[in-house]
Amino acid sequence: MDLLTFSSGVFSTLLGVFVMVFATKTVERKKQELESEKSLKLLYIELNDIQTDCKNNLLDMRETFLKSQRLQKGICKWADINELDFPRPLILVVLESTLDKCFHLLTYPQRNALRTILYLSNELKIEINNFMLNIDFNKLTPQDILKMKTCLSTLCVLYHQALNLSEQKERYIEIDKNPDKIMEDVLSSLHISIT
Repeated sequence: MDLLTFSSGVFSTLLGVFVMVFATKTVERKKQELESEKSLKLLYIELNDIQTDCKNNLLDMRETFLKSQRLQKGICKWADINELDFPRPLILVVLESTLDKCFHLLTYPQRNALRTILYLSNELKIEINNFMLNIDFNKLTPQDILKMKTCLSTLCVLYHQALNLSEQKERYIEIDKNPDKIMEDVLSSLHISIT
């Protein structure tokens, strides 16, 4: 075997290894991009589900709020009320798992809104659990009614964030509104009255 043949063989082998490494990296990068895009689509589906869950929870919480107001004001007695429905906690497993895979595709306002959703959802869960453990429906106080109204407000903000994120997607921008204004707007748009 002469030197030229040997050199050609070594060069061909090295070139083959280089091409294989390059092709593998390209395929892996494309696979990650496709996974991120798939996760982003799942994220928007989950936001739509959160919006629906918040709407249903708002309706339940509204009824509980109105019944509790009547109880607290003495308009009716606990025996007159069949039941009180408190919102079920939002299940955010899909949101949390997909968020990790597509976080880099989101704009800062989107990421910030998603952080808000995660935070408020957790706070709402804690508030409702505490409320249900400590409330005495025979002796409702104005503070109890205020806590219920705070839960309503939190649900409205969650609904608003999920709705805007799922509809606007990458065009989402943060809106400078206080929670009371958001609650007013959401309740109005859903034709829900709390008076």
